[in-house]
Amino acid sequence: MDFETIVRIAPGQLSTSIGDEAVILNLDRGAYYGLNVSGAGLWRKLEESVHVAELHQWMLSTYDVTPEVARRDLLAHLNKLAELGLIEVVQAKPSSSAPSSSSERRP
Repeated sequence: MDFETIVRIAPGQLSTSIGDEAVILNLDRGAYYGLNVSGAGLWRKLEESVHVAELHQWMLSTYDVTPEVARRDLLAHLNKLAELGLIEVVQAKPSSSAPSSSSERRP
């Protein structure tokens, strides 16, 4: 996952706010998760498909954090949410090892 990746909440998640925090129920796994204030804010941003870069900018404008710390924490949190099946990658940058789609002609 990188800044060009687009993510959103995966289907099958129910969530609600409790004060400034959030609770998520993963219907497929029958598990629930709690998010603190910053996690709940991020969760609300994921309700619609969003670039990871936009989430990073939101973190920088919302919290007193350096770009490096925001990047590290954001990617760690998103990867954990994806691992738990709570979010999905909608679009990712193609792998650099993928074949080129250019139409070069060889002699």
